[in-house]
Amino acid sequence: MVSYNVFDEIKLPKIIYSTRNIWSEQEINKYLPILRNFKYYDMMYLVLETGLRKGEICALTWDCVDFEQNMITVDKSYIICGDFSGITLPKTASAVRQVVLLDKSIEILKRLHKTKISKYVFPNPNNINLPVNPNVVSANFKRFLIRNNIKRIRFHDLRHIHATLLLNKNINYKILSKRLGHSNISFTLQTYTHVIPEHEIQLFKNLSKIF
Repeated sequence: MVSYNVFDEIKLPKIIYSTRNIWSEQEINKYLPILRNFKYYDMMYLVLETGLRKGEICALTWDCVDFEQNMITVDKSYIICGDFSGITLPKTASAVRQVVLLDKSIEILKRLHKTKISKYVFPNPNNINLPVNPNVVSANFKRFLIRNNIKRIRFHDLRHIHATLLLNKNINYKILSKRLGHSNISFTLQTYTHVIPEHEIQLFKNLSKIF
């Protein structure tokens, strides 16, 4: 029998957070007119305005959309891992959350609701009783960007764009952490440590006048 835990001597590697390859606000405004022809444009735009994970937006059902309060409840996700593929609970308790919708997102969801054919907001075109597959969305997104000569990012990077834009609009890290469904605020700080909000840059420019 082993008398001690051999894993106690293992040192975990440091997590390296690198600058993400995302679109700037100027690039978004430039690409959006082209992206309107993207098959999953509505889904893409909702991710830009809500910061939902790819699996969360695919699993979104109409009973989680509240048009009175103008918010959505995130309580499930479409997971593809190894041989498993299906709807599960979010990976952490904090991932279950309510997300306030912006005006454009409300407009998109109301339009989609008028012609809904499934309990899912984005049903699988081959079987409306199932949600659209996240991998299919990602593959279509990648092909569209290449075909239209648009700066390459992952579909998941739309979530990072959302967070970066909010940080540049002076949003509090605690509020952002809750909106993104992070397990704690320290994870949010570590993930976006490379982002220096514009208001912070201006603050230090103003402070330089003191010296």
